[in-house]
Amino acid sequence: MGIPQNQGEFHDDIKLFLETQLANDFTGISHAKTQCTEGDHGRIEERRLWLVNNIGWLRARHPQWHTLGGIAVVESWREEQGKSASYERRYFITSHRDKSADFIACAIRSHWHIETKLHWQLDVSFGEDGQRLRSGHAAENMALMNKIALNLLKNEKTVKVGVKTKRQKAGWDNGYMLKVLTGGFTSV
Repeated sequence: MGIPQNQGEFHDDIKLFLETQLANDFTGISHAKTQCTEGDHGRIEERRLWLVNNIGWLRARHPQWHTLGGIAVVESWREEQGKSASYERRYFITSHRDKSADFIACAIRSHWHIETKLHWQLDVSFGEDGQRLRSGHAAENMALMNKIALNLLKNEKTVKVGVKTKRQKAGWDNGYMLKVLTGGFTSV
């Protein structure tokens, strides 16, 4: 998982350590590395991952993270036709102490895919990208409500249509809306 940024020193310690190691090409540090290049639809993306499992120093400094198995940094470069190239560096933690860099890279890609798929579904079904909520916690609260509604609509299986259509049906039919909200439970 990505390093929680609300963890202050923990986040900073990992970032500083990995940035220092990158600058020194991980000289003298036991690590694993993997890289891959993918391209389709006019887009080329190259990713490199470095994994360090020998992190007793980090667990000693942050005992609440005693189950931590490793830390990783991923650098990615993306080029798309007609767009400027982009570069990104992200930091990750894992509880796996004995997994390969390839395994961790695959787990990270799977996590990104799930996040992207959820964002796409929320945007298509609820128009999240078009919402203009700005004051207080309104945007955060609405995003949470949309995720709850998405789960309720996906769990309703009596109608074989998409989430957007189920949402419209629930708006037009109070009986169907009740079925969605109660998860199909009937009174005893």
